[in-house]
Amino acid sequence: MSKFDYDVKQVKVFELCHPDYASKILLESDERIVSSLMPCRVAIYEKDDGKVYISRMNTSLMAGMMGGLIKDVMADASNDTEVILESILN
Repeated sequence: MSKFDYDVKQVKVFELCHPDYASKILLESDERIVSSLMPCRVAIYEKDDGKVYISRMNTSLMAGMMGGLIKDVMADASNDTEVILESILN
């Protein structure tokens, strides 16, 4: 953001999605509609209170609204993300 003359606190964004999940969706024409939601991203940032926060989309909830292959793949990816985050936080 600094190259656009904005002075904001730092945010780190990590992409956690495994290509096996992405390919299952991207190989299917009708399922590609959710490609804008990929890859699975997690943001880590500090707020003015000095605490560090983790932000992520609730892909399990999104998956439930989609159904079919998208629901299955997004649910699996969401579960993996939570396992990764849990191992880091503990």
